[in-house]
Amino acid sequence: MTTWAVSLTLALTRPPDTRMLFSGDVVYAGGLIDAVWPGTDRTRYIRSMRRLGELELASVFPGHGESLTGEEAQGIIRDYLGSRQGSG
Repeated sequence: MTTWAVSLTLALTRPPDTRMLFSGDVVYAGGLIDAVWPGTDRTRYIRSMRRLGELELASVFPGHGESLTGEEAQGIIRDYLGSRQGSG
């Protein structure tokens, strides 16, 4: 498994040789974590979202709500990064 930290309290897990991502609170449909969770390190979050945007994903399993297709997750990531252009 590949796991990397987004902050002290968030981690992502990607099983090897798959296009799946268990995203926890990092990517899900709804208000993303840096907008709703005080104290989020926005710079690290943006860096993590950029890294996620480079992955070829088939399925994303968030910590909240329904699973997402890779396309849906990439759309959320693109929208987020577009709204934070110039930050981090």
